Amino acid sequence: MKTIYRLACVLAAAALTFAAVGCGEDDEPTSGKNNTEEQLNPEGDPEGTVTVNIGNDGKSMSLGDISICMTEDNNFANSDNLLSVGKVQGLSSVRNVSAVGWSSYVLVQPGYGYVVRNGSWSRYKYARLYVEDYVTTTSGGIMGAKIKYQYPFYPDNTLCFEEFLNHIYLYESYNYTSTVGILHYVPFDIEVEVRRGDVVDMDLNVEYTEKEITFSTRNTVDTNASWIVTLTDGAGIEQSFNVYVE
Repeated sequence: MKTIYRLACVLAAAALTFAAVGCGEDDEPTSGKNNTEEQLNPEGDPEGTVTVNIGNDGKSMSLGDISICMTEDNNFANSDNLLSVGKVQGLSSVRNVSAVGWSSYVLVQPGYGYVVRNGSWSRYKYARLYVEDYVTTTSGGIMGAKIKYQYPFYPDNTLCFEEFLNHIYLYESYNYTSTVGILHYVPFDIEVEVRRGDVVDMDLNVEYTEKEITFSTRNTVDTNASWIVTLTDGAGIEQSFNVYVE
């Protein structure tokens, strides 16, 4: 009898364990409709997030200093400055940019993240977007999208500077030195190319910290000298400065 009793206890314990595991599995959401906001976007929205509806009427909408529109065929539009990063959990999941893949049009898709930029000479300002859902008519037709965006946005893998300074001037009155502030720092490679003057690349000194980059030269250098300084960051994005002695 003792043997039978012990076996019954073991079987009962095993059954309870199986039942507990089974209940744990049932607690997991089985479809997107049952997911809470925290489950869908566990990181939450970044500081400064704005939620807004955009219509597919082609009218421009401002995202800080950057503008986009949504076309009638449900594309975001901005000349060569749109990047789709694919399906993400929320706006906070949009973190990086790429040197390739930028386009004038990208399809608007719920659950997808995007980056939009403006600037010139590879000196860009960025905004990130997330499409929550389409905005529809009473008959079910698409008339726009509900989006979240953040501006300014500093991608994790690229350099962002304080100003759109394409041309750097080294004046005698400033000891032939000029500094540009860095808003977001990542490691980068430096290439210096002589553009004009009786100088060599080593006549230009480029120093940097995580807060700023400084260009300087000797005050005896040819006053017609100029260089092109190219910085290549972890995203493979090249940013160039034209440096002149005045």
